[in-house]
Amino acid sequence: MKIWDKFFALVFSPVFLIALILLAIFIWVRKRFEPNKGAQHKNEKSNLRYPVEHYLDIADRLDDAMNSNYGLPGTDEDRVFRLLDGLNKDELIEVKNRFGKRVLSDTEFSFLKGERDLFGWFEEEFSGGDLQRLKSLWVETGLWN
Repeated sequence: MKIWDKFFALVFSPVFLIALILLAIFIWVRKRFEPNKGAQHKNEKSNLRYPVEHYLDIADRLDDAMNSNYGLPGTDEDRVFRLLDGLNKDELIEVKNRFGKRVLSDTEFSFLKGERDLFGWFEEEFSGGDLQRLKSLWVETGLWN
């Protein structure tokens, strides 16, 4: 048997073809479900340390801290500060953008309060030293005075 015959017998064998198809599928799946390189590029430009979904999660947790407080009335202030402490300017801006405007449901009549952005809810839920501490976290962003 000539070398070409052996080569063609190997290349066109069912086992080799199946292995080749599986390799192609593996490469396609890996590229398809790789972390979003566009988001990573954005993160590098804007000093975000995590994918943008992380900041949506923080916004949702802030909503939860001002809404539920584990079944107790009022806001879990400590939880709010834990969520925001250590975030840089760009990360705080991203959290605010991801929060958007929401209706918080901490009372039966919360619908009367209407939709507010994050700062509107902070001003509704916090007062005194806690409100000043929150504002000091946001000074660098220039979004809230």
